[in-house]
Amino acid sequence: MRDFIITEIRIDNFRSLADVWVPLRKQTVLIGENNSGKTSFLDAFALVFAESEARFSADDIFLEADRSLAPRERKACVDIRIEPAGDEKEFKDETRGFFGDAIQLGKGDERDYIAIRAELGWDKNREEYRRSRSFLKGWARKKTEAVQIQILTRPTFRREFLELFPFYYLDAKRDIQDQLHARQSFWGKLASDLQLDDDIQKKIEKALYDVNELIRSKSPVLAHLRKRLEELYRTVASEQSGVQITPLPQQLRDLVRGMDVLFKTHDAHAFPLSRHGMGTRSMAALLVFHAFIEWQLKRSREITPLPIVALEEPEAHLHPHAQRALFDQLAEIDGQKLISTHSPHVVSHAQLFDFVLFRKNGSETKVSMIPEKNHDGSDFLEPEVAHKVYSFVQIQNTELFFSRVMVLFEGPTEQNALPVFALAYFKRRPDSVGISFIPADGVGNYDPFLKIAEKLRMPWVILTDSEPEALKQLAKCFQKAGLERASFNTQIVEFPTGQDFERYLITSGYGPEIESVIAEQFGVNALQNFKNKRQAQPGNIFDYNAPGGHENALNDFMDSRRHSKTFFGRYLAEKIVSTRTGDDRIPEKLRELFSKVDQLCKQVY
Repeated sequence: MRDFIITEIRIDNFRSLADVWVPLRKQTVLIGENNSGKTSFLDAFALVFAESEARFSADDIFLEADRSLAPRERKACVDIRIEPAGDEKEFKDETRGFFGDAIQLGKGDERDYIAIRAELGWDKNREEYRRSRSFLKGWARKKTEAVQIQILTRPTFRREFLELFPFYYLDAKRDIQDQLHARQSFWGKLASDLQLDDDIQKKIEKALYDVNELIRSKSPVLAHLRKRLEELYRTVASEQSGVQITPLPQQLRDLVRGMDVLFKTHDAHAFPLSRHGMGTRSMAALLVFHAFIEWQLKRSREITPLPIVALEEPEAHLHPHAQRALFDQLAEIDGQKLISTHSPHVVSHAQLFDFVLFRKNGSETKVSMIPEKNHDGSDFLEPEVAHKVYSFVQIQNTELFFSRVMVLFEGPTEQNALPVFALAYFKRRPDSVGISFIPADGVGNYDPFLKIAEKLRMPWVILTDSEPEALKQLAKCFQKAGLERASFNTQIVEFPTGQDFERYLITSGYGPEIESVIAEQFGVNALQNFKNKRQAQPGNIFDYNAPGGHENALNDFMDSRRHSKTFFGRYLAEKIVSTRTGDDRIPEKLRELFSKVDQLCKQVY
């Protein structure tokens, strides 16, 4: 059993990661917009664990937006905390003997730990940025405290320590085609040493020699080529001794250059992987890496290494169903994994507490995550709330995790109408600026969204009915989420008293557009037939001829067609936007909503 795991990382002044602390799990999932700092986070591990420092330079030092060069005295710093795995408080004897005085004793209930610091700073003598690595006597999560921690002079950081933390980086461009013929690829490292007995190897190489001789002796084409190639001696100053053509590798170790993998689907011919699409080739490269890790860990060692696997967009080129299956395959790879993803399908299968959300504020990245426990040790999400979060947020509305701003509302009419109005307001698709419209499927279901959004520091706005029961349920949601309703008034847009979305459109003068959509979608006589049928009912409680009766008929008709609201909302919004002009193209309350959204999109994080 493995003895240790990396539990925390603190990063200072490394690219956009000016001041970041992140708790780590066995599988940490990085989410966020492009250029938000996820790749830099993966590269921070390389600063600590990669053997070569050639990839690092002045470009890796944090730079404020108003500066062209970072000050020479500024260093990029990455601290790693390593603790015993599982519930153990102490490292095993073998680990203690290997790391010696680098192991720090935990205080109270704290576990023992090892702290490693990698720094990238300017070397005056060499006039270039160089990396240094050392052990720390202490640990701090805050930047102001971290700079005060003492660096241990003994033990010094040696290359042998890295053997316990092999670091692997698989970027989004991985391709099995590139691996098949490269000696230093994962495929090449495995296939170049087939671990055959000497006798077997000699027999194979003898057979290869015989096959080569047979081909050379029987092929007129090769004989012709050889004759022409022997003319090299007419221009190359050397003694003539003959040209040899080897159709096949003559030594077993060279077979890797000619190896290939054929892949056959059901009822189809087998083709080389190089002839398949990028999705298959990318996945094959990931599986070869998995095989490489398994083979490496089979070696007998006194201390079992902890592979650190950085995976950038493992879902690249894969079909959505394949992306869902992918996560289980990733979980089977041994080691501690850091997964950067843009896939809602991957996110829907991960543990909620594995997420780290990256957001860019100017030149600086900020991170947030959802804790498993509160400060007092209680569960952050009670079982009932955790179920709602999983159902309503992680499964049904995964796009929340990729939003810049989320707009919450109650039902299907808003869900289909709001994107149309937003397009007219912003002059571009709302999703292109990171706006997500998320139905809560009822006014009483806002609490899981609010709880997650507040913890991830994700801006939000609620568009709500102002009917008494709706406002009562909204207040309960804030209470369940542990938030004060009065503190968030600026983030809530209410329709006028007693009105829902449909009634608001009617009272705002959009009745003609509603009538037009009803006629187009249900027939020119649909509304009148509806009125006649209702008014013919016993008791005649529906008086559509009284003042305001026509507006009531429009509202009642839409309520009676709740199953049609999905498409009705979109058609109605498109009708209003296409027939009205000026500010009338967007109802006033929606302009208020979009103004708030626009401000939040531009807001400093």
